[in-house]
Amino acid sequence: MRFMDRVLRGQGLCSKVLPLTLREWWNLYRMRSYWNSCAQENARKHIAIDDWESEETFHQSGLRDITRILEGSGASIAAGSRVLEIGCGIGRLLKPLALERRDLEIHGVDVSTEMIVQGKERLSDFPNIYFSQVNGKDLALFGDDFFDFIFSYVTFQHIPRDYLRDIFKEVHRVLKQKGIFTFQMQYREDNTSEEPPENDYRTIRYYTPEMLHNMCTRSGFTVQNIQKPQKREGYLYVTVTK
Repeated sequence: MRFMDRVLRGQGLCSKVLPLTLREWWNLYRMRSYWNSCAQENARKHIAIDDWESEETFHQSGLRDITRILEGSGASIAAGSRVLEIGCGIGRLLKPLALERRDLEIHGVDVSTEMIVQGKERLSDFPNIYFSQVNGKDLALFGDDFFDFIFSYVTFQHIPRDYLRDIFKEVHRVLKQKGIFTFQMQYREDNTSEEPPENDYRTIRYYTPEMLHNMCTRSGFTVQNIQKPQKREGYLYVTVTK
C-alpha cells in the first residue's frame, strides 16, 4: 500500500503515465478497506458512537433516526415501493423500517464488504431486506428509474466531494420520476474548515444550504426543502424530487 501511495503522490517511476482511473480505483479500494476495518473492530460503535453498547439501544437509535427522516421528508411511501438506503452499514435504519413496513422492498448498499456481511447475518429473518456492496462512486447494480424513495443518513458527510457529485447523478438515474431523495449533511455556518484530503474517509466535510441546493439542481433534482438547524453547527436535512 505504501508503494502505491508513493506512486499516486508522484514519487514513483510511473507517476506521469498513470491514468486517472487507477488513482480513483486506489482511493475507492482504500475507502472500502477503511470501513471494513471499522466493521471488523466494532461495527455498532463506528456506526452509532452514543448508542452501540447493546442491540436494543442500537435498534432504538435506528428507530429514532428513520422516524426523523421519514417525517422530515413528508414522504408517503406506497405499498410495494422500492426503497434504498445509501450507506446502510449493518442495517441500523433498515431494521425498524422493515418492522414497520413489511409491504416495502427495502435495499441497503454500503462500500464495506464486512458491513454487508454482518448486515445480512444480523437481519437474515427479514425477507424484504436486500443488502449489496457498491464501490462508493456509483449505483451500477441498479437499472434506471428503479427506486421510489432513496435516503441516506450520516454517510455523505464523510465522502470526498467529487465522489458525492457522482453519487448524486447516480441517484437521479435510479430514482423514478416523482420519486423522493432525502439525506442529512453536517452544517457549519462559515464553512471555513480545512478540506480533508481525498483519501480521508472519516473526517466530516461541511456544507451550507447554498452548496447543497446547487449540487442537487446540477444533478437534475428539484429541491423541495432544506431544513437548516437552529444552532451554528448541526444537521441539515434535504429533500428533493426527480
